[in-house]
Amino acid sequence: MSVRRRTLLGLGAAAATGVGMSLLGSSAAAGTLLTPRMSSPRQAPTAQFAIGVRQFNWSRGNRQLTTKVFYPAAGAPGGNPIPNAPIAGGVFPIAEWSHGMGCNSDCYSPQTHDLAAAGFICPAPSFSDNTNIGSVYNGNWSKDVSEVLTRTLALNSASGSPFAGHIDTQAGVGVSGHSMGGMTANSARAAYVELPSPKAFLTHLGADHGQYLVPDYRYYAQTKNTFLDWFRWSLYGDTSARDRLQSDATSNGTSWQAALT
Repeated sequence: MSVRRRTLLGLGAAAATGVGMSLLGSSAAAGTLLTPRMSSPRQAPTAQFAIGVRQFNWSRGNRQLTTKVFYPAAGAPGGNPIPNAPIAGGVFPIAEWSHGMGCNSDCYSPQTHDLAAAGFICPAPSFSDNTNIGSVYNGNWSKDVSEVLTRTLALNSASGSPFAGHIDTQAGVGVSGHSMGGMTANSARAAYVELPSPKAFLTHLGADHGQYLVPDYRYYAQTKNTFLDWFRWSLYGDTSARDRLQSDATSNGTSWQAALT
């Protein structure tokens, strides 16, 4: 199954003036640069979901791709992810998450859980060579993510799959991550400069390498709200989420650049 387009969000490394989070519109997944287009408009879910999680032991050649898939689950929202819970009613787009150096998918529960609770299916692979930055530079992590996305999309039509009929395979896919995982999604500032709109760049002024991903950080709300509304717009086509982006991102501790049309 081919992945026709993707929306990219990289949560990058610390810089002298702060930390950059680049958000890029839907584009081709195979490395070609096409004019980005957003998903057909529909309203993203407005209510929170319970969170389910299933683990898949996939691989690409000799590379193990143990992947936790977080997803909207049936039941009351709130609390920890429920292993193998029934998926909620509806059809949901995919927004992948890639962890950073020395971590795994469990290191970033605020991001993976927030995506699932907001109505996204979030595959989060754990890369076995998680301290080898060479595997990012040589494309192995990007190929791993592509494999995970292909496997996740295939769950929509696989016999006996608990996700059958619940994955939006037409909206494209989201790809996001932090640090080495952010580098896998895109190269942050360089990508923002080079790629066509829609695109945006959120900078946390004076933040360290990962503060802005932690819920008790002073400006965490700017990260969370911008992160989720970008995907609501990109993958649901929810224009009200697009219109919230500037206010989502703006605070005394952030800087916001965007070209959304």
